[in-house]
Amino acid sequence: MGPLEDLTNLRQALYQCTELRAEALNERDRRDWQVDVFEEEDDPISELMERISWHQQGAVALGLAGGSGVGKTTQVFRLIDRLWTSEGIRGIRVGYENYSSLSSAPDITDFLLSIIGGLAEEAGRLGYLRAGWTPAETENELISLLRRLKFEPEITAGPLKIKASLRDDETFRRRLREHLSGQVAQFVREVREFASHLVLEIVKNSPGCRGVAMIVDSTERLSAPASAEEEMRTAVRSLFIQNAENLEFSDLNCIYLLPPWLPISDGGALRLDTVAFPTVRVAKRDDEDDERGLALLDSIVRKRMPEINALISTPDLRQLYRMSGGVQRVLFLLLKEVAGRARRAKSLPVPQEIVRTALDSVRQDYLAITIEAAPALRRIDATKSVDGLEEKSLDQLGRYFQALVVLQVANGEKWYTIHPLMRQRLNSVPMPAT
Repeated sequence: MGPLEDLTNLRQALYQCTELRAEALNERDRRDWQVDVFEEEDDPISELMERISWHQQGAVALGLAGGSGVGKTTQVFRLIDRLWTSEGIRGIRVGYENYSSLSSAPDITDFLLSIIGGLAEEAGRLGYLRAGWTPAETENELISLLRRLKFEPEITAGPLKIKASLRDDETFRRRLREHLSGQVAQFVREVREFASHLVLEIVKNSPGCRGVAMIVDSTERLSAPASAEEEMRTAVRSLFIQNAENLEFSDLNCIYLLPPWLPISDGGALRLDTVAFPTVRVAKRDDEDDERGLALLDSIVRKRMPEINALISTPDLRQLYRMSGGVQRVLFLLLKEVAGRARRAKSLPVPQEIVRTALDSVRQDYLAITIEAAPALRRIDATKSVDGLEEKSLDQLGRYFQALVVLQVANGEKWYTIHPLMRQRLNSVPMPAT
């Protein structure tokens, strides 16, 4: 096989391994390439395990706050494995994006209906409910619940009517909210009764099962276009703060993924006991390389593609790890960009110039930095803290936390920093006129 054929095969292998998502793999494959990226003192999964196992009465509701793309879903499956092996608790991941819209501001009514329907469907798919349980039975249970509240669905979208309407039909969600606005307490009771029924079924059909945990994934990705951004932030605050008590169940442990800006802007008001999910630390506070973090990212990549050095040299890989900021999604974007640009390589490993242009391309795809936001971002970068910012600045920074421009890292103590790909762009933004 000639060098050009080697290049094509390597590029294809790199491209395909960057596409892997934990939720798309079977259990064995997921465990084969899973890397534990946390030191014990910083491990959010160990924190969640302790808070669930140490809770003395009933179940617990917890938040897990972190940016999209930092590796939470992979660690959620690690949590599910540990809950079962250590505690006999069946952990069930509910991907919120499959049951509702991530761009529609959530309300406590359609949110609870989406996740409880998701719990039933996922439990049935995993074989944790009685034999013969089908998605149609979940549909019928939800329709019966709504009819007890005098709400007639009147929908025809798709074979799974409630699921499809909650996910795709804003008119349906609005009708539901309006109808239930005066009977939220009764609605919550109905949802809790259905949850208890599901828990009993799961325990009965899973030998050795002593409890159930629902992990609501992807809710940290709730976002809206700029014109509706404030409406979305207000709705998310209402859901996880004002309605936090309605997210608790007496016999169902719940973990909700929260956007990274929520504990920062509303930490004092949060009623959910919340655990932070930091990024992998690839640089220390003084900006020197963190060798352990760089080695962890290297392990993640080599689990997926052991022959990576045939395509990208060790020094160039190290630069990609460093410039990823420890964010796995950014790292995979960089590697995918290299795979695409390497088609013009004349030798292996690919020239450094290809790595440089890949970095430049991903850098330019990041969220633009406004003149108004630049002073606050510069202050965070200089102080490694969000303390001392004006209240309006902290509120406006939500989009930069969401877009992983601002990162939280940890090594015993937690601090904040600007993503390394963004520092050059940040420094080029002029100071606002005074």
